[in-house]
Amino acid sequence: MNSLHEFLRAAREQFHSLRHRSYNAFLTKRSSQSLWLIGISALVGLIMLAMLNTAKNQRERWASSHQVVVATTDIDAGAQLGPHNTEVVSVPSVFVSDDVLTSVPDNGAMRVSVRARTPLTSSVVTMNGDVSTIPSGWRIVALPRSMDTPPLVVGDVVDVVGGTTTITTGAIVASLEPLTVGVPEEVAADVAASARLGEISLMQAR
Repeated sequence: MNSLHEFLRAAREQFHSLRHRSYNAFLTKRSSQSLWLIGISALVGLIMLAMLNTAKNQRERWASSHQVVVATTDIDAGAQLGPHNTEVVSVPSVFVSDDVLTSVPDNGAMRVSVRARTPLTSSVVTMNGDVSTIPSGWRIVALPRSMDTPPLVVGDVVDVVGGTTTITTGAIVASLEPLTVGVPEEVAADVAASARLGEISLMQAR
């Protein structure tokens, strides 16, 4: 009887111990699951908040407008800008780049050709007062104000002709107001002499 009693007591203790361990394991598992669910919920909440902010920003950009300068006709490179070929219009801000022009610049000219209805940006427009960088050792030579030239923009590459002779190729238009060109040092004197005599012209390939 004593052996049976001890056996039953040991079995009861083992049963209680097993039940206690099982309950603790269940609680640990439930705690891990709860933490996992909380983490997933927080992540989903952050994603939803980011999506809502993005949608709000896009809606505001579509709802707001911005004044921009657009070409009213096709404009060739070198053409001067003015009311005859540009206008200021309102467009949704979503279509506006950071360098878009908001007003027609004084003495502005096109660096490149553009099609009608194209918004104009600072990268495609040059100012007559701009000065181009020329290679080290070159010279800048002033040309007569009255001379006829093809449509030019600062930085254009041209050939300089004196009379009927090509003095140099690859000269750079350094400025438009006044009209100057950058040329290699060895031909600078010849270009200046032709300019003084009024026997100079510029040729350009487009």
